[in-house]
Amino acid sequence: MFPSIQDPSDTFEDVPLDTRHHKRVVRPKFPKEWLLTEERKQELEAIRREAMELDKAKKEKGELVDGKEIIQVTLSAPAAEAAVERVPVRVSAKGRMGGRR
Repeated sequence: MFPSIQDPSDTFEDVPLDTRHHKRVVRPKFPKEWLLTEERKQELEAIRREAMELDKAKKEKGELVDGKEIIQVTLSAPAAEAAVERVPVRVSAKGRMGGRR
């Protein structure tokens, strides 16, 4: 009838495998042209050094903006909007869309 489940000689080579439903996934390959060369690494390092020197010069002149410091000052300051009383103001619709509502 049926072959034994534990039959080691049955390798299922005679069973056809239908792969029509399976779509092959093509994975893009990283182009070799995009790899960093020593020349490009040195160029990027020079750009970074130049940016650091500009930041250092701005810091010495007091022109460098410290974002973390500004956030801390803003958050620690009392909210000016909380002190202002909000009063609803009625606005006329005349002049807008020819006075029609």
